[in-house]
Amino acid sequence: MKHNQLLFIGNFQRQPEYNFIRALSPGIRILSCTDLTQLPESLDASIITSVRWLETLSKPDRKRLTQSAQTCSQWIGISDTGLKRDAMLHWLEAGVNHLLPAEFEQPLCRLLSHSQPASEAEQTVVLLIAGSKQTTRKYAALLKKHNIHSVTVTRNSNIDVSLHNATSDLIIAIDGFGINQVRILKSQPHANALPVIYLTDNSPDTLCLPDAYADIPIDQAESLLPGILRKFQQDKTQQQIDTPDSQYLNAIQRLTQVLGQHAIISATDRAGKITYINDNFRSLSGYTESDLIGRSHSFVKSGHHSRQFYKSLWQTLKNGKVWHGVICNRNKSQQLYWTYSRILPLQSSNGRIRQYICISSDISSTQHDRSQRQQFDQLVTNYQDHTGLAPWVLDIKRQKICWSMLAASVLGVNNVNLPLTSRQLLDMIHPDDRTHIKEALSAAMTSGTQLDAEFRITPENSSERWFCVKGLTICDRDGKPIHIQGILEDIHVQKVAEEKISHSLKLFRQMFNTSDCCIAISDHLGKIVFINPAYTRVMGYTPAEVIGRNCRELLSCDAVLATELVEMLLREKNNWKGTTRRRRKDGSEFISLNQAGPIYNESGTISHLYTTFTDVTLELKNQQELTRAKAAAEQANRTKSEFLSRMSHELRTPMNSILGFAQLLQQNPQLPPGGHQDVTEILKAGNHLLQLINDLLDLSKIESGRISLAFEPVSLIDIIAECTALLRPMAETRHISLQSEDFEEYRLFSDRLRLKQVILNLLTNAINYSPPGEAVKINSSASNNGRVRVEFIDHGPGIPASQIDELFIPFKRLDQTSAKVEGSGIGLTISQELIELMGGQVGVSSQPGKGSAFWFELPADPDRHQDRQHQTATLTDKIDTLFDKM
Repeated sequence: MKHNQLLFIGNFQRQPEYNFIRALSPGIRILSCTDLTQLPESLDASIITSVRWLETLSKPDRKRLTQSAQTCSQWIGISDTGLKRDAMLHWLEAGVNHLLPAEFEQPLCRLLSHSQPASEAEQTVVLLIAGSKQTTRKYAALLKKHNIHSVTVTRNSNIDVSLHNATSDLIIAIDGFGINQVRILKSQPHANALPVIYLTDNSPDTLCLPDAYADIPIDQAESLLPGILRKFQQDKTQQQIDTPDSQYLNAIQRLTQVLGQHAIISATDRAGKITYINDNFRSLSGYTESDLIGRSHSFVKSGHHSRQFYKSLWQTLKNGKVWHGVICNRNKSQQLYWTYSRILPLQSSNGRIRQYICISSDISSTQHDRSQRQQFDQLVTNYQDHTGLAPWVLDIKRQKICWSMLAASVLGVNNVNLPLTSRQLLDMIHPDDRTHIKEALSAAMTSGTQLDAEFRITPENSSERWFCVKGLTICDRDGKPIHIQGILEDIHVQKVAEEKISHSLKLFRQMFNTSDCCIAISDHLGKIVFINPAYTRVMGYTPAEVIGRNCRELLSCDAVLATELVEMLLREKNNWKGTTRRRRKDGSEFISLNQAGPIYNESGTISHLYTTFTDVTLELKNQQELTRAKAAAEQANRTKSEFLSRMSHELRTPMNSILGFAQLLQQNPQLPPGGHQDVTEILKAGNHLLQLINDLLDLSKIESGRISLAFEPVSLIDIIAECTALLRPMAETRHISLQSEDFEEYRLFSDRLRLKQVILNLLTNAINYSPPGEAVKINSSASNNGRVRVEFIDHGPGIPASQIDELFIPFKRLDQTSAKVEGSGIGLTISQELIELMGGQVGVSSQPGKGSAFWFELPADPDRHQDRQHQTATLTDKIDTLFDKM
C-alpha cells in the first residue's frame, strides 16, 4: 500500500494540521482538492475525506468519487462529531477503509507508519548463500518478483568481503555450502542474531541449524518460499509497531543526547515523577539523582509563579502540545535560578503520553557563548508555537544583547546584522522614543525595576513599526544586576488599531462637546455618568453637580412620569421620543424634545441609557402664534370672499338695469346725433364693470371652494374654433390675424364651460397686447406624461423676468400696459385657479421686445387621439363655418 501522497478531498469541519502531519511523516507529499470535476480518474495516493462532507454530495458526485476511490491506495474517512452511525456504515460499505476521529492527525500518522510496507519504509534485504551462481540467480529472480532485494554469495566469490559488506535482514542458505557459511557468519558479532531460512535436500536436525526461521525442502521452495517471506515481512512490521518507543520518540531522544552536553535536561513519567536528570541539571540545582529521582519538579519550586501558571502549563502538556516559557526555580542553596524551558510530551505508538522531556537553557548566567545561543535558538525555532515573540538577554557589563534567531524576522533585519549592541539598537529606534527607552533601561539596570516600554523602529527599506519590549532584571548573589532577560513583540497592528480607535473616540468626544443638543448618559440603574457642555448651558448644572444623581430627578418635573419613562426603556428595550417639562437649576421651567434609548454591552444586555434633548419652548410658542395667525388670515379671507360675493350680487342687479336702459336709448331714433356716442360709452363702461363683477364672483367661489366642475371629454379643435370665431371680429378691428393651422385633434378631460372661459381669457390678452398687423398663433402638442399643452403666442412688448411671478397675483397689473388695456387684473388668477382645479398647470415664457407665450396643460382623455381618416373637418374649416353663422 502506497503512502507517498496524501490527497485531502473536499471540506473539513476544521482545518487539518498539515504541518503536524509533515513533521511526523516527513516523506509524505500532501495535496488537496475541493472541486470533484478536477479529480483525476486514477489516484496514486491515499485519499482523506470528511464523512459529513460526503453526506452533502449529490448522487453524480458520489458516483464520481466512489469510482475514483477504487484506484487509490486506501480511502480514509474522518468521523466528525455528531455523525450518525448509519452514515458511517454506508460509507464503509461504499469503500472507505479506515475511520478516524475528528482530531485525526496523530492517529493518521500512526496508521501511515503501521501500514507502510517494507518496500517503501524499510525494504527487506535477503542474503542468498549457495554453492553455484545458477542457484543464486534462480532464487534472486524469485525474490525480485516479490519486490525483495537480494545479495548473493557463491563459492567462487570473495566470501569474506561479501559477508562483511552485506547488511541484510534475513539469510537464505541453500545446500550444504550455504549451511556451513551460515555457521561461519553466526560467529561474527554483527550477524549473530539474523534469522535464517534453510533450503536443503534432506531436512537435518533443527537443533543443528542456528537461528532457523524456517526449514524448507528444496523441491518445494518455489511454492512455499513466497508465503514464508510475506510472513517474515509482517512479523518485522509488527515488531516495529510493538517497539516501546516510536520513531518519533527515538528522534526526540537522539536530540536529547545531542543537546545533553549544553542543555539542562530532565525527564518525568506521565505522572510527573522525575526519572532522569543530566549533569547540567545536577550542577545548576545542586541536587543529586538520589535527591530528585521519584520526586516531582515541585521539589525545586521557587514560589515565584502562581498556581494558575502551573495549571496552564500542565493543561498544555496534557493536550499533547509543547510548552515553552521562563521558569524560576530554587537550588539546594535556596538561591533562585532562571531557565528558558521547552517541555515536550512524548507519545507511544498507541498515542498515549509516556513521558515528558524538559530541555532548558540557564538564563541566570551571563556566560553564554555563541554555540549555546545558536543551539537554544534552533530549539526555539523548532518547537515554539509561532507566537511572534523574540527572547533576548542583555549583558549589562558588556552592553551586548543576545538575541533569539527569531529577532531577525520580528525586527525586519538580516541575520548577518545580529547580534546587535545596545547602541546599535538605540540608533534604530525613532528619535522621539530614544529618551524614554534610555530612561527605562537605565532604571532596570540600576534599580532592578521591570522593563516595560513601547517604541518605534524603522527597519531598512521599510516603514516604521511599533514594538513592545518587556524585561526582568537578573541579579547575582550580592544583589547586583548582571543582565536583563525578556521578550520583544511586534505590536504594530495593535498600535495602529489603538490609534484608529483613539481618533474615533476623539471625533465622538468633539461631536458631544460641540453639539447644541444636550446629551446625558446613565448606567442601567439610572445614575448619570456623563453629560456634555450643552447640558450644562441649558440646565445650569455643572458635571460635578449632576454625575451620580438619578436621571429620574432631571428627566421631568413630573417625578411619576420620569419613573415610568425609565422603567419603560428598561422593560421594552426600545427608543422613545417625546416632550417633557424640565426644571433648570435656577428654578425656571422649559419644554424639551427628548429622544432616549438603551445602550447594550457585548453580551446583549442593557448597560447604559442615553438621553438627548433640546429646548423647544420658543419653537412651540412660535408655532402656536403661527397657527393663530393662520387661522386669523383664513377667517379674514373667508370674510373677504363673503363680502365680494354679496357685493357682486348687489351690484349686478342695478348694472343690468343700467345696461338695459342704455340699450333702449341706443335703439331710439329720436336720439340726437351726439347722444349715440354717449350711450355707446355707457354700454362700454357698463359691460366692463359687469365683467369685473362676474370675475369677482368667480374668484370668490374658487376661494371659498363653492365652485363645481362637470368633467367630460372635450374636443380641443371644437372649443378652439368656437373661441376663435367669437374673438375674430375683435382681432380684425385691430388688424390682427389668428393662426391655428396644422392644429392636431386632442380630447381633453375637463369642464367644457370653464375651459372655454380660460381660452377666451388667454386669447383676449394675446389680442390686446399684440401690435397691429401682427398674428396670434395657437399651437397644441402632447407630452409624455399624458397631458396636452395649448400655447397662445403673441408679438407684444414682452414681460421682464423679474415681473413674471407677479402676473398671477389678483388685481396686480403691470405698469407698462395697465393704462393702455382695460382689465380687472384677476383674469389670469382665475384662469390659473380653474386649470389647477381641473388637474392642469398654467405657465408663461416671455422675452422683452419679442413677445410672450402663455400656455396651459390638461390631462388628455384616454381616447384623445382620434383617427385622422375619420375627421370631417379641420380646425380652419370649423372656425370659418362658425364665423359665417354669426
